[in-house]
Amino acid sequence: MNLKQTLIRLLAWGLAALAAAVPAAAADKAGLTFRLETTAGGAGVETRDTSRIYWFDGRWKEEAETAAVIIDLRNDQLVLMDREGKTWCGGPVDAMLAEMEREITRLAERVRDTYGPRPEPPGIAAPAPTARLEEVGRERVGGRPARHFKLWLGDSLEGEYWLDEAIRPGDYFPAERLRQVVARFHAVTAIFEQELRSAARNAREQAIQEALGTLFLRGLELQSVDYSAGRTVGGKKVSDVSEWAGEAAAFQVPADYRRISYREFLDASLPSGKEVLENSR
Repeated sequence: MNLKQTLIRLLAWGLAALAAAVPAAAADKAGLTFRLETTAGGAGVETRDTSRIYWFDGRWKEEAETAAVIIDLRNDQLVLMDREGKTWCGGPVDAMLAEMEREITRLAERVRDTYGPRPEPPGIAAPAPTARLEEVGRERVGGRPARHFKLWLGDSLEGEYWLDEAIRPGDYFPAERLRQVVARFHAVTAIFEQELRSAARNAREQAIQEALGTLFLRGLELQSVDYSAGRTVGGKKVSDVSEWAGEAAAFQVPADYRRISYREFLDASLPSGKEVLENSR
């Protein structure tokens, strides 16, 4: 899995500019850390990735083997790190997202002009069915209590989700602010694929993401399963959930990392156009 794919997956939890002042979590509130395992399948090949997530005092970090993302709502910073090349880019959240949108659009248009957009199916594309969440009941996942939800798009089951409502993002940072930033980040990083997918596919993806946004603040997602045409195509599973003493230094860029522009960062990490075309089916 290349760096850009890792970074997009890191923010798949699904970033609205932030206000100048962001309230902090309670001073005596411990942080939280947990392990996230993500699986995805495409063209008969399954990929598996693991990362470690940290929540503490208005800050959010996800760290994988090759990449890391930091959303610091206390200091209004969004940072992307390449842990292999020891480079990073970042800045104020709204400015960083605007730069990302410009650069991803630039490259998406270049790939589209080279390979062509995904052809639309014959006839006028019908609007995407309405997405709805069905609450199934309470279960236990990994020894923790969880509330089970199913996500439907029309009559098609798109996903299942198990949330631990005893662990709420709002206990660790301004959760509504984070939800907005995550939603905007997802929209920006999806531009590349959107340029090559059909309008019908994009409408379905947008409906799904909007429905999932309502679950974001309800609790920690312990497990999920993604479906396509009745087949399992991926999912997430959380384990090793524990309190963490927390320290601001954990959300800072290492001193030996070199700062680069987002254009340099993106040019070095984007998948090829053929890879995107294959994944956009």
